[in-house]
Amino acid sequence: MSTPTSVRSPASGVSALPGCYIFSLLALLVAGTLIWAGYTFFHQVGELNAFTDPSPVVLAVVEPAPAQIEELTRRLSAFEAATLDGRAAELTLSVDDLNALLAGFPRLAAIKPLLRFRRLGPDATFTADISFPMNSLPGSRRHLNGELDGRFGLHPEAGLFISVLDVRVPGRTVPPGFVEVYQRGIIPGKNFGFLDDTLIRNFREDPKFAEPLRRIASLQSQEGQISLATQSRSGAGTAEPAPRSPVPSPADLPTVRKNN
Repeated sequence: MSTPTSVRSPASGVSALPGCYIFSLLALLVAGTLIWAGYTFFHQVGELNAFTDPSPVVLAVVEPAPAQIEELTRRLSAFEAATLDGRAAELTLSVDDLNALLAGFPRLAAIKPLLRFRRLGPDATFTADISFPMNSLPGSRRHLNGELDGRFGLHPEAGLFISVLDVRVPGRTVPPGFVEVYQRGIIPGKNFGFLDDTLIRNFREDPKFAEPLRRIASLQSQEGQISLATQSRSGAGTAEPAPRSPVPSPADLPTVRKNN
């Protein structure tokens, strides 16, 4: 009887090792990316916790008296009417006026407890006390309790705007990256920053207020107050080109009239 012989398959010449190496490298790359992302996230959370607080600060916001609102509304209405009629006009606002504007606008009710103007300075700059909520770990919230430096400005097309210069927390250091978040706004390159998004953009995009905001031709400031001015129109429906001041200004003006 013959003994059956075993039959071996011919060698293919292809090794599985390169595929294993590739999958191993991909696994290491994915794992490294996840580790780096996790490290970066918790590092940022650690930085955030270093200059924020678990609870907000209650800002000393003084409710304006009815007489103050009435007088401010009269001035704003007169300025708005002159601007829309093409007449030259000027409006001077104090720190109390700016805080009264915040307190008097229902559409700004959400930011009223978060910001209080404290000082108006030269070059259209201002300082405000802030208590901004910030997201931390999932389900957790921190609060940026400190000071914000900003500036009012005029843009050739958009008109009045606000920009953020600096954010400070007394006794602590706010990393530049966090300050840049407030400076660049929600859509980088598409707006003037976080504070402008919150206070002015909705008025600028409202047809009732967009034109008066654009017609503000110049602004001047000194310690404690800021003045907005418009130029008279030469034609029936077109405004004279007005030189835009490189210095900036506030943007809630027409709204008080709307809410009255």
